[in-house]
Amino acid sequence: MRRKSLLLLMGGTLLAGQVDVVAGKLQFQVAPPDPYLRAQVVWYVTGQTGPLMQWDLGAGLRLTRVESSWGIDTFWHDTLARKVWLRFRSVPQGELGWVRVDYEGIPRSSGFGSYEVRAHATGWCLWTLSQPYGAPDWLFCRDGLVDKVDSLDFTVVSPPSYLGVANGRLVADSVSAEGWRYRHFRHRYPIAVYLIAFAVSNYVVQEIPVETPYHRLTLRNYVYPQDTATARRLSEQFLPYLRWIEARLGPYPFAAEDYQQVQIGWPGGMEHQTLTFFGTYSLELWAHELAHQWFGDWVTCGSWQDIWLNEAFATLLGGAVYEALGEVYWWERWRHLTVLGAWRDTLHTIWVEDTTDFRRIFSYPTTYAKGAMALQGLRECIGEEKFWGGLRVYLSRYGGGFARTEDFGQAVQSVWGSAETEAFIQGWIFLPGYPRLTLSWRSGGGFSFQLNRPYPLRVPWIGIEGTDTVRGTFVLMGSDEVPL
Repeated sequence: MRRKSLLLLMGGTLLAGQVDVVAGKLQFQVAPPDPYLRAQVVWYVTGQTGPLMQWDLGAGLRLTRVESSWGIDTFWHDTLARKVWLRFRSVPQGELGWVRVDYEGIPRSSGFGSYEVRAHATGWCLWTLSQPYGAPDWLFCRDGLVDKVDSLDFTVVSPPSYLGVANGRLVADSVSAEGWRYRHFRHRYPIAVYLIAFAVSNYVVQEIPVETPYHRLTLRNYVYPQDTATARRLSEQFLPYLRWIEARLGPYPFAAEDYQQVQIGWPGGMEHQTLTFFGTYSLELWAHELAHQWFGDWVTCGSWQDIWLNEAFATLLGGAVYEALGEVYWWERWRHLTVLGAWRDTLHTIWVEDTTDFRRIFSYPTTYAKGAMALQGLRECIGEEKFWGGLRVYLSRYGGGFARTEDFGQAVQSVWGSAETEAFIQGWIFLPGYPRLTLSWRSGGGFSFQLNRPYPLRVPWIGIEGTDTVRGTFVLMGSDEVPL
């Protein structure tokens, strides 16, 4: 009877109100290699105006305690739908309140590995990686790209020989009488749920001071004991890039909490806010993930359809590490290989039509390669000053929140014409394939070029005039013809 009455309420009008999750207190206890998780999660919310509230939590986890400032009449965990429904004794009227849920079990990993435990040469590593839909596998939350949590306090509990690490700044580190290590992190910037994460391993911590024209901060590496020399060496190469990207985009957005890079057992990287996870020692990968702190974390795509706003920018800026370090050959080679990667898929658009398949969301040819080359094309069309100026406008307008493709277009319009911006967005982002140029001989002498679609495209050319070589560029737009 309880289940039936509660399910009937789900389809009613008792879910009214725009709920805002304003703060969280999270505690997770683990002991690798055992994957068993014990969690205490408290969320502070406003805007609830009905007796029923919906949350997200995956299967494999058992609720052991449910409380609220409004009192709990009943609750139901639908493991198939990954939903938790709470019915309150008193009806909230939009005021600030809290919900506490304790649970335990072995999370069921999904996506790129939302909850994993792996061995390495000298120990074990446990980590979370929620993008795009994996947060509820281990975290009781309200998942989605609508609301950012304003404030987090995050405690990782582990055996004393292991170090836990989570978003934000470490404010306490102690070992209890029972032999558990408690590491408390504090994060005070708006954060999307999928960017919340923690990891545990027998880390060695490297602290490298960084001074830029904007501030002093610490690059903090959490690495396996056997990889400390490699991490130190790559960090020294990495620091000039950090200064290069700040000179173009503005200061690192989370400077008060430094920048952490954490080694895990997955070969890629993930841009958790203030807390990049990486599995490969690659300068380009580190640059890619740092760029995400601006594009993806500070400004987050407002839908997985617009994931290019995260990944295309990080891909271009990750490749630009070679430009930043003066590696001309590798910068040109990177662009050539990225174009080849984009050609592998001419059927789909950069904008993602089907977001039910995480492989389509994170398709390398479209989301990463073609997206990056579209941005590079924009950069070449409008020039360095307008390109970086437009990006700074975008970051300033939408920093701390979410943005969609049309929002980026509006930011670009502030430095470029509206007609040209519209053509760029429609041609590059919403159409499949790539531009084709037609070269023809004009009967009156000379050549003309024609572009098959309304893409703004910068075209370089080389000509011979007498004994001199003449070089130039022009921007084609749709059916325009340019005689030479």
